[in-house]
Amino acid sequence: MRFRKEIEFPGTVEQVRAMLLDPEFRNQVALATNGRPAESRVEETPEGPRSVNEIRPSLEELPSFTRPIVGAGLVIHQEEHWTSPDRATLSVRSHGRPGHIEGTITLAPTEDGGTLQTTDAEITVRIPLVGGRVETLMAKILGNVLKVQGRLGAEWLAGKG
Repeated sequence: MRFRKEIEFPGTVEQVRAMLLDPEFRNQVALATNGRPAESRVEETPEGPRSVNEIRPSLEELPSFTRPIVGAGLVIHQEEHWTSPDRATLSVRSHGRPGHIEGTITLAPTEDGGTLQTTDAEITVRIPLVGGRVETLMAKILGNVLKVQGRLGAEWLAGKG
């Protein structure tokens, strides 16, 4: 399933990239989306910085058909590898669970001095009968996280300015 979401931030490309690489910002987004903190870190690689986030989402709001699939101890592993100042690869997996998200994040300046973040990804779940429903659910969750990230990001950037 194809996924695409755009978010506009009131900051420069450099400011938005720095925010997305800040473990404290990632923790705030995790807390706002599911009430639990993330374990976030940034690793320097020869190709550029990599943001690694381990998220333990609340499973209370998941549909009942997904509970046997995700189990009780779901841990989502998200990596953003920034290979240039305005582009990152995105990989989201849950170890031992079917399905993954692979894509890109791009940052582009807007005419008003802000930044447009575009997340373009492919969501894949290979489970007979319910795979499409789980992909739709994953897209909804990712969209919600990005919406929260946009709201908190605007607040974060306003506070840094």
